[in-house]
Amino acid sequence: MTYSGGTSLANEFIVKYTSNGHLLDLYSDEWVKKKKDLEGMSTADFKSYDAKFGTEYKGHMLLIDCEWYESQESNFSKDLINVFPKYKDQLRDYSENVYYDPSFILINLVTKQMLAVGLGRKNGLFMTDVETNVSVELNSSNNLGAQALFGNLDKAYLANFLKLDHAGVVYKFLASLQEMGAMVYSRDCDCTEYLFYELQNSEPDEDGMFEVDGDTYSDEERSELIENFEQCQKVIKVHEDYLMSFFPNIDFCVINEY
Repeated sequence: MTYSGGTSLANEFIVKYTSNGHLLDLYSDEWVKKKKDLEGMSTADFKSYDAKFGTEYKGHMLLIDCEWYESQESNFSKDLINVFPKYKDQLRDYSENVYYDPSFILINLVTKQMLAVGLGRKNGLFMTDVETNVSVELNSSNNLGAQALFGNLDKAYLANFLKLDHAGVVYKFLASLQEMGAMVYSRDCDCTEYLFYELQNSEPDEDGMFEVDGDTYSDEERSELIENFEQCQKVIKVHEDYLMSFFPNIDFCVINEY
């Protein structure tokens, strides 16, 4: 779609990164035609939103994948900083207590809010408003209803940021990322991938115990760890598949960083 009101650099940035699939205009007619599998995101749904809410929501929310550029020759961060200079403050800087680069950027073109999003310490979700550098939290992740957002200190920010998210697609994206990170952390606290594979391939000793790097496990403990790991993996896979429906080439090895 055609964008108006932004600088020439901003419009060039949108066109460039939309063309290579790393920037999505979530509420555009063009994108929704490609995403018929997402709840609330169909041409019929858009007609319903038009009638009920008007058309202000169209083209209002941009989602950018920031992960891909680190392993490729790219001017991505330079381009983004040229358009939004304060984005530089979100990039890793150990001297300033910034330890994790964002995985995604959300830009609300109507409310003029820009949100840096990623997984940080203990794979917890972090969200930072780029303009103010203030942290924003996604409350009550177990409740996927939009009302879960509107509490505590986040009420004004998130209510404003998501007021045109009629399909709830932005909230669901954030909640899925949060749940995936929490599940990865929970899984790894009990049984890392390394321990899982070692336990799978280990043989019992003469006492019926299984040893991995000096630690021993009974057959019951081994079975429980393997079963719990596999159950966690199933949940993680559901969230991975959902996130990959937006960006098929997400590098989850980077996203899952501690």
